[in-house]
Amino acid sequence: ELSYDAIRSVRVDGTEPIPRLDELLTSFPDTRFNIDPKSDASVTPLLRLIQDIGAEHRVCIGSFSDRRIRRVRQAIPGICTSMGPIETLRARITSLGIPTGSFEASAAQVPIRWNGIKIVDQRFVDAIHRRGLQLHVWTVNDPTQMEELLDLGVDGIMTDQPAILKRILISRQQWAD
Repeated sequence: ELSYDAIRSVRVDGTEPIPRLDELLTSFPDTRFNIDPKSDASVTPLLRLIQDIGAEHRVCIGSFSDRRIRRVRQAIPGICTSMGPIETLRARITSLGIPTGSFEASAAQVPIRWNGIKIVDQRFVDAIHRRGLQLHVWTVNDPTQMEELLDLGVDGIMTDQPAILKRILISRQQWAD
């Protein structure tokens, strides 16, 4: 736990301060942001900031908390949200051929495996796409896994190794500047 003043004194690459979210949203008006509110207390100020800046159309909110996702959807109807844990479980069941109803999410943002259960396979990708949703997989740092996921047709990969992912996307002619 650091104070804002302590965080503000930290420098990226020794020169650049860590920006606040409001600075990022206003400095990059054409950029889309994926945001995960990590605590219940952060949801209301986050939503207020998004609305004050008018960024509702270019953020997607994801969370491990179904309650947080529900609060976001109630506060700003139509805002992009990813599936919470329960909706992800329902999507996995649907991918196995058992209908579970409709989904409120705009995207599924999932790990390859969760608690030892494989989530992402061809059936899951197809089930998500049949619903008109995007599928983003996290956190993938292994180049072989990146290739396999791209072969399955996922729409996005979250990684701590963006240079590796970029190199793979360029080699597959899937990179656009």
